[in-house]
Amino acid sequence: MISISKCTQILNKKGKKYTDEQIKTIREFLMFLAQIEYELNKK
Repeated sequence: MISISKCTQILNKKGKKYTDEQIKTIREFLMFLAQIEYELNKK
């Protein structure tokens, strides 16, 4: 799993500013999508 600090570094590029809560939500959502993709490819 990517750390919050690495997510902040990636997401806050180009002048965009996300709060820690927004970053956590985005990370959780992307992890959820990755889990779905993993499960589909496993079958």
